[in-house]
Amino acid sequence: ILCISAYGKEDLHTITDLLDDLIDNKELFIRQKEIRIDSLKALLNVPSLRLEQEYDINFKIYDEYKKFKLDSAIFYMEKNVRITHKLDDVRRTYLSNIKLAVLFSSSGRYRESESILTSIDSRKLPKELLADYYEAYYMFYQHYQSTSRQPKYRKQVEMYRDSILSALEPYTYGYRIQLVQKLINSQQIIQAERILFELLEEEKKDTPIYAIITHHLGRINGVKGNPMQEKRYYTLSAIADVKNAIMENASCQRLALIYYQSGNIAKAFKYSQTAIDAAAFCNVQFRTVQM
Repeated sequence: ILCISAYGKEDLHTITDLLDDLIDNKELFIRQKEIRIDSLKALLNVPSLRLEQEYDINFKIYDEYKKFKLDSAIFYMEKNVRITHKLDDVRRTYLSNIKLAVLFSSSGRYRESESILTSIDSRKLPKELLADYYEAYYMFYQHYQSTSRQPKYRKQVEMYRDSILSALEPYTYGYRIQLVQKLINSQQIIQAERILFELLEEEKKDTPIYAIITHHLGRINGVKGNPMQEKRYYTLSAIADVKNAIMENASCQRLALIYYQSGNIAKAFKYSQTAIDAAAFCNVQFRTVQM
């Protein structure tokens, strides 16, 4: 039904048809996601569950929910914040609050997000949490800029990206994907593309990370003025998003704009409606505003 054998060829017509079929059948992937989440929730009913075990299970549930249903992700991370206070675990308290701050900014609750971030003294953070802390601030300003439409916050976005890079090891995925975005923004396209192709070789097809890599390859081909490859990579990214029930579907949003600008109103409507429905389902405030 989904033409999986033809998908390996990756020509634009084939993968566009596949994306359309997947969108029409997206409820299958949503159900698969819900089944995984239900199986994790069932673990919370195990008798004599220790608080540390409950925390770890909640974290896995949060991880499933964070790009699927933000309100539910917030619910389980707030539970974890309360658990860390009972455990008197400073590291877990910091980590849970940082993750919660990101969720709040994604859902448009900027005052709550900022309140958490300003309450954290970065000098007291364990070294391994610095990148998470900087990323939370980076995303806060990125989300706020998207909804407020004020370019002045770009400076803070770039400043915190540099802080993330300073806190990560250069060989890690997180470092390389942040470096790619920095290179694209500074028009160093060849260097950015080289890193993305290296990452593409390392990553399996149709994973959430594959969706991010191909999304940035779409961006690069847009900058290069290569519309066919731009569509191709955004389509591959959108396919991975749908298959993983990722509701923060930036690539569908980009495809909607591309098809609109080329006069294909039917495609533009399909992809914009898909992106709006997904963002509203997940409650990703900044994506809903953009669309």
